[in-house]
Amino acid sequence: MFLRAMHRLALRFAGAADIAVLMPLLLALERSGCVEGRVALVGTGVAYVTSSMMFRIPMPVQPLKSLAVLALSARASASEMRLAGLILGAGFLTLAFGGVEKFLARCPFAIVHALQLGLAVLLLGQASRMAIADGGSTIATASVLVLAVVGAIVLEKRAGFPVIAALTVATVMTGLVSRDATSAPISHHLSDGAAPRWGLIATMVLTQIPLTLGNSVLGTHAAAHAYFGDAAHRVTPRRLLLSMGAGNVVAALLGGLPFCHGSGGLTAHVRAGAREPLATALFGLLLIVAGFALGPQVFAALPRFGLAMLLTLTAVHHAALARPSLEDPALRLSMVAGAAMSAFTGNLLAGVLAFAAFAWLAARFKGGSGVAVRWNGRAP
Repeated sequence: MFLRAMHRLALRFAGAADIAVLMPLLLALERSGCVEGRVALVGTGVAYVTSSMMFRIPMPVQPLKSLAVLALSARASASEMRLAGLILGAGFLTLAFGGVEKFLARCPFAIVHALQLGLAVLLLGQASRMAIADGGSTIATASVLVLAVVGAIVLEKRAGFPVIAALTVATVMTGLVSRDATSAPISHHLSDGAAPRWGLIATMVLTQIPLTLGNSVLGTHAAAHAYFGDAAHRVTPRRLLLSMGAGNVVAALLGGLPFCHGSGGLTAHVRAGAREPLATALFGLLLIVAGFALGPQVFAALPRFGLAMLLTLTAVHHAALARPSLEDPALRLSMVAGAAMSAFTGNLLAGVLAFAAFAWLAARFKGGSGVAVRWNGRAP
């Protein structure tokens, strides 16, 4: 009986360990100099423990993905990262008291899906550049990354396989020819003494807001109630925004990791067996102990190629979130156009604008009025 109970506890704890989403981006941000490793680990652990107590379900804590990917691509400084996190935190708090439910009811989910697919493309490019920087063969690197993506999609039986596979190959090849981006050390970035690039900060903030509102607020709210029913009554859009708003303000002031609560992370926790808040609370305590006891040594142990593989899996997971719009024949071409623009420019906002333009033109030719599909209470 004791061994069976310990086995169940171990499985639930393992399900709470967000290896495929949290750790790759946290490791990449630490290596790029965007966050300080010890503070990021401890702060994320505190956020996990606090969220488990606040919501009483295994609530995930994940990096703000759009902000993180843009920070990595543009080699953002730590102060630029903190300024963007502070602005977002203040914005989330404002939205929490500003009738957010009415705003979200009018938000087209296809815009969020375009952001998710564009993020996946940028993550794949970053993963391929990291793999090359580790000194591996370019052919082997491309083969492993492509096989990882294709294998994950097939195993998960995700829809939109041809589109995602084609984008994967194109993005990996883009990373392989971008040798100039890998000639400098990964840790090279603007010094904190340089003037902040407000254009970059504005882009990080503006692209993160719709993704957070769609996936981390509406998506997480719907997923929590689908999985836990009445036990998720504490999970409301306002409380989610309050948690992320206050947490990101504190993280920005202390130099921690900007975070959100994602529907994909909640699904990963539940499917892996973490169904009680104790599981994520224990994982948070482990992060706190690791941060105080080991600090940056935790990050030095993982080679860049291993980090590239984890980032690849994160990209696959994120691309799969865009499945509803990829399955829609009226939106598929616009989704591909937006993702291709993100890959070509390295700019997520440019990709979303390209998606919106293509969707508007397609609707005009067919006599419609643009991207008019609403959330209607469904998770993305």
